[in-house]
Amino acid sequence: MITAIDPLSIAGLNFAPAAELAVSIDWFKARGFTFSKDADDLDEYEMAAFALESGQRILLLHYVNAPSRFVTLMLSDERHRDLATALRAAAAALELPMSKVHWAGNDEAAPLAG
Repeated sequence: MITAIDPLSIAGLNFAPAAELAVSIDWFKARGFTFSKDADDLDEYEMAAFALESGQRILLLHYVNAPSRFVTLMLSDERHRDLATALRAAAAALELPMSKVHWAGNDEAAPLAG
């Protein structure tokens, strides 16, 4: 289960990139996900915030002028201790196959085993 939350409700939480999702932002929009637009020092971006059934909060983030159309999955540092478990839970809640979830660490993206 996944619940959309107001991005203002997560102000002050720390989020870190956990994975690149090998689908475009349009894939999420076609499934009814709503993104808000904003900008930071890097670029304009679109973002959606969610809470998983476990209480884990996640962000989906896409920079408008990024070279990739992929969406970054950001995890809050408040709940996850096991990254693989957190990623599997997020993918399941997003109804996204694990083959579309790519580890975003060490400057290399690699698919995670389901």
